[in-house]
Amino acid sequence: MRDVKIYLSSLAGILRPLKSFLLKAVEMGFNNIEILDEWGHKLNDKRRRELLELKRSYSLNYIVHAPYDGINISTPQRSLRKAALKL
Repeated sequence: MRDVKIYLSSLAGILRPLKSFLLKAVEMGFNNIEILDEWGHKLNDKRRRELLELKRSYSLNYIVHAPYDGINISTPQRSLRKAALKL
């Protein structure tokens, strides 16, 4: 039987800074984290360097969820919802 890894999504902490969320996740015993590349957790060069540093320090594993805002037909943003429905 394969080893199944459970990843904690950063969506659970989207209202906190990403680093703060990761440190709390480590404190709670998580080391597999799904990074949602959206909103306040959007990846950039500075954040990537920070993620690598935290990975080395806490033996974290990451997966990245591609951005999905704007392609979700249930988005509360009317203009995005209309555009998504045209696709």
